[in-house]
Amino acid sequence: MGKLRELFGGKKPKSQPQKPAVVASAPKAAPAPAPKPAPAPKPAFDWSASESFQQRTYPTYEAYTEHQKSKLSKLDLTKYNVEFSAALQERIGKVLNGFKPGGNVLCLGARTGAECDAFIKLGYFPIGIDLNPGEGNRYVVVGDFHDLQYADQSVDIVYTNALDHAFDLEKIVKEVTRVLKDDGVFIAEIVDPSIRGPGDYEAIWWKTLGDVIERIEKGGVTVWENEDFEYPWKGRQVIFVKNGNRAMIAPTQAPTA
Repeated sequence: MGKLRELFGGKKPKSQPQKPAVVASAPKAAPAPAPKPAPAPKPAFDWSASESFQQRTYPTYEAYTEHQKSKLSKLDLTKYNVEFSAALQERIGKVLNGFKPGGNVLCLGARTGAECDAFIKLGYFPIGIDLNPGEGNRYVVVGDFHDLQYADQSVDIVYTNALDHAFDLEKIVKEVTRVLKDDGVFIAEIVDPSIRGPGDYEAIWWKTLGDVIERIEKGGVTVWENEDFEYPWKGRQVIFVKNGNRAMIAPTQAPTA
């Protein structure tokens, strides 16, 4: 005991400071993921119907154009463009054999331009128009087939497979006849309504092929010939001539003896 007092000089040893107790904190909860925005609802447009036609009713023309423009972003046309161009090249090449090599072609509603590619490979000079041709399109410019930006009687061939996207079919046919030369042809590939019904983007639909062909003829063109086809959907290729001018469309081959 004495020795302990000697060691500490008779003083009580100082107490060592106590380290604060370490209390494990609860792990922070991970922040809740931000809620994903709900997908934009598809625009709901009603249909009006007559005896032979249905027409999608848009509140404004701008609503129509915006709806039609939105379709391209939902499509992957990589494979389609190759296959459609080949199929169209084959059937167009047969029907226009000998007609105006090098003539100009206006393709209406051409999206990314597969039909333009087909006409190029057949030796024509095409340009396409579309409300939304996408970025960097080599073949198609922005345009509206209800209000074409081209001169009267300046086009040899007008081609379209997009009449089922018409807001005003009569106005389109009027524009076609305006820009078409007197000896030109209008090639319309028309979906067969007996095979399927309208999808999300069709703006007009007909009861029969005969109904829509008759309505087109009222715009100042006359059926020259027509033929059914299978791709990219079942329909009929109808070739119209302006003012009933069939004689000027005869192939250039010399007549046989």
